[in-house]
Amino acid sequence: MPFETLRLRVRHFALEDTPEIYRLSQEAGLRRFLPDQVYADEAEARGVLQFLIAQYADSEAIRSGVYVQAVELREGGELIGHVGLSPAEGAREIGYAIAEAHQGQGYATELVRAVRRWALEREPALVGIVASDNPASIQVLEKAGFELVWERQRELHGALTQARTYRAENPPPSE
Repeated sequence: MPFETLRLRVRHFALEDTPEIYRLSQEAGLRRFLPDQVYADEAEARGVLQFLIAQYADSEAIRSGVYVQAVELREGGELIGHVGLSPAEGAREIGYAIAEAHQGQGYATELVRAVRRWALEREPALVGIVASDNPASIQVLEKAGFELVWERQRELHGALTQARTYRAENPPPSE
């Protein structure tokens, strides 16, 4: 990563993204499903971006640590979310969020399919962990070729939650 899809560009974050990342962190969906990515103010959002940006120079973080990229529209360059990989379940976990104004347009599925292809060229498996009461994210993972492994209560984003783990392995399913 970085790369482009038909409608999206995945790129490195820049500190100039701080106001938009802070604004996205305040949306209801992020507050509900990714509460650990909700920032108190722009200063906290900037600190998180500084950490994420520092990871781009760390080849170990790219291969096995936390590696998060900005997602923007190719047409117009509007920042609409993020996507990243982090260690989980003995594999790399994909995490993503799309701004509420851009949900329901297939961007998340397009993004997750592309990241799945990219990651599975480098990794033997990729997992997606999602709250069981998040049907939109469940649908994205299933459309992107992930298969349900299990559903159970577990800690997710700092709270005990009913969650599903999905997995994609090499070779990816044909599309």
